[in-house]
Amino acid sequence: MTKQRDDAQEQLFYPEDKDHIQHCLLASNGVIYLMDKVYGPADYTSVAAPAYTTNTNLVMNFAIYNGSTGTDYMGLNYYAYLKALRSRFALFLPSDEAMKYYYDPTSFKSTKKRLIKFYYEKGSFPIKCDLYTYEPTTGEIGAAYTLDKINTTSTEGRNDVVNRLKDILESHTIVITNGRDEIDTDVDTFYLAKNGSPVRVTRENGHIVKVQGAFQIENEKNGIEGFVGDANGMKYAEARGVQYNHVTEAQTMANGVTYTLDSPIIPASRSVYNIMTNDNQFNSPYYNAFYELTEVNSDILMACGLVDTKKYTTTKLQEPQLKKYQIFVDDKGPDFNIQFFNNFNYTAVIPTNEAVEDAIAHGLPTWPEIEQDYEDMKVVMNELIDQNEVCVNDVILAELLPSIQHRGVSGAPPRYALLHPAFRADCVARFTKRGALPYNGAV
Repeated sequence: MTKQRDDAQEQLFYPEDKDHIQHCLLASNGVIYLMDKVYGPADYTSVAAPAYTTNTNLVMNFAIYNGSTGTDYMGLNYYAYLKALRSRFALFLPSDEAMKYYYDPTSFKSTKKRLIKFYYEKGSFPIKCDLYTYEPTTGEIGAAYTLDKINTTSTEGRNDVVNRLKDILESHTIVITNGRDEIDTDVDTFYLAKNGSPVRVTRENGHIVKVQGAFQIENEKNGIEGFVGDANGMKYAEARGVQYNHVTEAQTMANGVTYTLDSPIIPASRSVYNIMTNDNQFNSPYYNAFYELTEVNSDILMACGLVDTKKYTTTKLQEPQLKKYQIFVDDKGPDFNIQFFNNFNYTAVIPTNEAVEDAIAHGLPTWPEIEQDYEDMKVVMNELIDQNEVCVNDVILAELLPSIQHRGVSGAPPRYALLHPAFRADCVARFTKRGALPYNGAV
């Protein structure tokens, strides 16, 4: 009995299911078990069922079930994932109406923000979409794009649609852990979606009624509500998803709860870089002092010998080596990424301007100070060379300052080293005792 499989090819019965057997009848060709529980197909009992059984969730039905039959455009087999009845999920399901209010994350960086309206039409690739101008701070939907369109009859256009649908699936799925059955009556407010993006829920009377992605959380924090009434001809629908996504229906299924939404969850539209360079508090810069410390001076890194210029002889070869020491890098995202962050989840703790200024007052070096040290180092080197009448070449410099790899006096040891009294005294002592050296640096 325990070896029988359901339509998701998972084990249908488990040892604990024996308690549901009321009678056992022997027949001529097998055994009949009379049970007090119905074991329905996973298509009808899992969190994917509301997308499978209704005609108001056709877009998400395609996203979830594509690949079960016909051409596999999605390449996910997400239906098999959501039909795993031994797992627990909270699935936030944007209805077909909700999918007309998707603020396209690829336009976050653009000056022309755009909204995608997804809709379903029968065909080999049934998902179509229209693009509209969009004002994210008001929820106002503008004119349709006439030139910039997603042509779903082309491979490129289909790939664009699949890319968005994959992101929607994974940002709307929460895997429930720690032995909990569902999150409706949980005490937590924040959760991580399958792709790692944060989701915040609001409960009333013990039930989730609103859901927010990071974009909507930021709007709420900043008091951005969108157009709620009918002022200037605006309708409530045009404000969907600006601050909240409302739950229109919650259905408890065999492996979790499916929450139907009136607009999609939108992920963070701002990066750490964006917040550090643009956030204001009381109309004054709040993070700029710390940001200035993260602005690495590549010239000084080169001068400090942190890049082997004998091995990496061209600018193209040196750039990847310099990148290891840079904080913000352009990886073709909305703006700049933190180069040592990867797919894990991080909390960035950023000190205020006052905290940074206090640290600087107690000895924290700044890039202008390090640059000044470098200039002072060159003066010291020139003085030492003039006093001892020595020839400056790579051998002498490497012997005097092992970290220097440049010709002439363009290199520098780690910051502050040359200004340290003991280091200066050592340099002077070594030159004074040695006297003039032959050109080849031999002693």
